[in-house]
Amino acid sequence: AQGEEGYIYLNSTGEEVFGPGYELIYPLTDGRAGYQEDGLWGFMDSHGNRITKAHFGLVWDFKEGFARAYFAEGIGFIDRDGRLAIAPGYKDVRDFSEGYARVQVEPWF
Repeated sequence: AQGEEGYIYLNSTGEEVFGPGYELIYPLTDGRAGYQEDGLWGFMDSHGNRITKAHFGLVWDFKEGFARAYFAEGIGFIDRDGRLAIAPGYKDVRDFSEGYARVQVEPWF
């Protein structure tokens, strides 16, 4: 739902579960959701606790325990705890599927 101050989550009875209002919130996947604040992206858990601060250029949904995140050096992966799992540096990266992720190894610059 979109409240006065941005996007928040509601439960099935219409009760506001957590906020405050964010510029945008992605759907929960794998117990995590991307949120946008001051033009940057971070992740929160299903209780609204921030897993990372908003410092990524862009984020994607979690798949198989990893999420793509856009760093200054390129795209890399973070784990469910917000830790760097696979260093950035790839020009293009796809989600994990059956334990594998396709990446483009062409230099970023």
